[in-house]
Amino acid sequence: MNATRVKGGLLVAVGPGDTQRQRRPLAEGAQPLREAHQRIEERFGLVQRELTDSITAAKQQADVSQAAARADIQKALSALSDDLAAARKFMLQTAQLGWLNHELTIENAGGIRKVAAASQELSASAAKLEETMRQLSETLAAQLKDLANRLDNIQGKVSSLK
Repeated sequence: MNATRVKGGLLVAVGPGDTQRQRRPLAEGAQPLREAHQRIEERFGLVQRELTDSITAAKQQADVSQAAARADIQKALSALSDDLAAARKFMLQTAQLGWLNHELTIENAGGIRKVAAASQELSASAAKLEETMRQLSETLAAQLKDLANRLDNIQGKVSSLK
C-alpha cells in the first residue's frame, strides 16, 4: 500500500518500508507531546481545583456577607417596627387626650352656662328681694306710723281721762 506524505510542501509517495521509518520519529516526537499534554492536564486540573476552591471560598464569603446583611436588615426592620409602634401609641394617646379635652370643654361650657343662668336667677331674685324688702319696709313704716298715731290717740285719751 502506498501512502503519500508531505515533505517541504510537496506530496511524496511513500512505500511500505517508509512507513516504519516514519513511525519511529513520530513515536519519539509523540513522547514529549504526551509529557507536555500530561503537564497541561495536570496544570489544568490544578487551575480547576484552585478555581473550584476560589469559587467555594467566594460563595462562603458571600453567604457570610448575606447572612450579616440579613441580620442587619432584620435588626433595622425590628427597630423600625418598634418606632412605628411607639409612634402609633403616641398618636393614640394624643387622640385620647384630644377627645378628653373636647369632653371637658363641653362639660365646662355646660357648667359655665349653668353658672351664668344661676347668676341671672340670683340677680333676678336679689332684685325681687330688694323690691320685697322695700315694700315691706314701706308697709312696716306705714304700719309703725299708724301704730304711733294710735298710741298717740290712746295716750291722749288716757291723759284726758286722768
